[in-house]
Amino acid sequence: MDVRDKTSNLNKLLVSVMATNDGVEKKMKFQEGKWTVSWDTPLPAKCRKCDEWPMYRKLDGVLFDICIDFNPLRHLQTSTKTRSTQHLLNLLKNPEGADVTFNFGNQTPHQTLKGHSLVLAAGSPVLAAMFQHNFKEMNAGKVVEIADINSEVFAVVLQFLYTGEVDLKNADAAEVMVAADKYAIDPLKEECASCMSENLTLENVTSHLVLAHLHNVPTLQEATSDLIARNAKSICSTEDWMGVIKDYPELAFAVVQRIANF
Repeated sequence: MDVRDKTSNLNKLLVSVMATNDGVEKKMKFQEGKWTVSWDTPLPAKCRKCDEWPMYRKLDGVLFDICIDFNPLRHLQTSTKTRSTQHLLNLLKNPEGADVTFNFGNQTPHQTLKGHSLVLAAGSPVLAAMFQHNFKEMNAGKVVEIADINSEVFAVVLQFLYTGEVDLKNADAAEVMVAADKYAIDPLKEECASCMSENLTLENVTSHLVLAHLHNVPTLQEATSDLIARNAKSICSTEDWMGVIKDYPELAFAVVQRIANF
């Protein structure tokens, strides 16, 4: 069935696809380039009286799908990407062949992480420059001293550089974002900012506003400013907000303008 789109001047066609199974008609759904539909169907079973097939029990059923995929390479691409990611993750976890050691001397107990300079330099121009100039030559290779980031946070940075994936189960998104900014890893910084935007509260919005301002994250600054504007009475009387006014007057002024126009 074709239906004209009355909300647009582009005269688009809206297409509905119906599928029938044993007289039962269902409308197919179009998502991510595929038409799909599902049915519950009864399972055959032996009759308890005559021990013959088939007898259908209405309560026992299986779900089966019909799928029309207009992008047959999608699954191959996804599978290939998954295998590549796993290979790189295995490389990260295997210290053999690693030529860089990150030393977290300020942590107790003492922690170290290892990596491969070619992989890391490809994702971070700061690390690339560091490997060329600022490291100690030792028997184990390059040694980089990390004094202002803990090993759990830096492990997230390393995993992202290897796999492009963000795992924040053992690290705070705000701390990872700060680390990503330090090493000029913008995609990771944006991923963390997105996570922080989704988990804003009245308690953390002021501190996240300041972080967004200090580390130049417009998306997070927009989200925090919007939440403050919508809750100005509750937030603008807090000690945290008074600190923003004192330490970052231009930032506070920009938010106040937003409140006035809200």
